[in-house]
Amino acid sequence: MAATGNTMNTLAGVDPIIQKESLLEFAKSYLKGADPFTPSASPLYAKYHSLPPILIQVGSCETLLDDSRRVSARLRRAGIEIELEVWDDMIHVWHLFAHLLNEGEEAIQRIGDFVRKQVN
Repeated sequence: MAATGNTMNTLAGVDPIIQKESLLEFAKSYLKGADPFTPSASPLYAKYHSLPPILIQVGSCETLLDDSRRVSARLRRAGIEIELEVWDDMIHVWHLFAHLLNEGEEAIQRIGDFVRKQVN
């Protein structure tokens, strides 16, 4: 997500995986000079319409927590069904640690439940 204002600063000292500086470098490489406010660069700037229900899972210790809340609010204002789950004490991509963390397994199960609810 494109960085603006204090975005990605709130939890930067807590998140061991995602840091603003590295995301800005990734964005620079991805954008190759294109406008960082284009929807293909950041969902924060997309026009939301005709989207299916969306589930966002974010850890309470993630640098992307604020942006996840911002995207969720924009989706909700656009009339899109959105479920935002903030998982206590989780870091970015905690799902990868499902073999070690019950929360990882629970989050993956929750994703499956969400998808099944949408297709049934």
